[in-house]
Amino acid sequence: MLPLALGAFAAGSEAGPWRAPVAQAQGQAPVAPLRSASEVTKTTITRGDALLREWRGGVMGTDFQLEAIGVDVAELDRILGLVLAELRRVEDVFTVWRESELTRLNQRAGQGPIAVSREVAEVIATSIECGRITGGAFDITYFPLRPLWDYKSPVPALPSQERIEAALRLVDYARIQVDLEHNTVELPAGFCIDLGGIAKGYGVDRAMRVMLEQGLENGLVQAGGDTKALGRKFGESWQIAIKNPRRKGEVFALLPVVNQCVQTSGDYERFFEIDGQRYHHIIDPRTGWPSKGCMSATVIGPDATFCDGIATAMCVLGPEAGMAIIEQLERVEAVLVGMDGEVHLSSGLKRSGIPSQVDKRP
Repeated sequence: MLPLALGAFAAGSEAGPWRAPVAQAQGQAPVAPLRSASEVTKTTITRGDALLREWRGGVMGTDFQLEAIGVDVAELDRILGLVLAELRRVEDVFTVWRESELTRLNQRAGQGPIAVSREVAEVIATSIECGRITGGAFDITYFPLRPLWDYKSPVPALPSQERIEAALRLVDYARIQVDLEHNTVELPAGFCIDLGGIAKGYGVDRAMRVMLEQGLENGLVQAGGDTKALGRKFGESWQIAIKNPRRKGEVFALLPVVNQCVQTSGDYERFFEIDGQRYHHIIDPRTGWPSKGCMSATVIGPDATFCDGIATAMCVLGPEAGMAIIEQLERVEAVLVGMDGEVHLSSGLKRSGIPSQVDKRP
């Protein structure tokens, strides 16, 4: 059995050395700025003597949902405020859309080992491990491929194979050197890493740690497709929804979860179509083209950082190759939806409540 571990990602440019952007990559819209505290929606649900306090808003370029169960609204709001502050802190460290510790590291590629914070070193190390386990299906050095694919253009176009091949010359997670004893990272000249495929999972892990440190026994942290559940919801398992990847707003399965994380990646969030062919944002770092493995991949396990990277890789690898890896990982399960709509479950999951096929009808 392969142990749970931590991981990394890479990409190249059309010509010449890739320069790490601080705020915005060509052809990509910047992530919306952080919402202020006044833009957080707060609601309360009461069940007997207990109450559930829920906060919703935006962070890390996606929607968040925070839930905490207790008996005092003011105390729950205090805890959720600390949780949200931690998510925003993690965003500030790992963003590539404005200056951050990560962009400063990218700008020093080719300058030898660079001292970084412990958490940056660990997340990059976890990313590298995800790349190793998945044979390069997860690669944080893919970043130079991103500007070749513009999902917001009113007239989308495909990049030339020449541009893709030029970018791929700078994609290889195995060339990143991480020293966890001295907290240094060394990037080859021209390389640039993007931790967008794993940083939200890390943010969820950190946010849950805050809940635990504050003595909370039952709560939930969700940022986009990354979720971690603590304890139970009014005595019952938390029910985590898996979206139908082809019918917007529809759920095709609910997963009962207690003290676990659920990470979902899919090809349905950002994409364009040309001549009936869908081109989406999950890029296969081995080819430079959108992946063709899974419509969506949901990975369940104890560590949101690790599961986030593995879920992305499953979309690249597809059900057969992907599930072979999942079955070797300790305490990790998966629900993989193939491109034909067939739903594949790992051996530790029961089919009950999970259909064998998703409804792809418009």
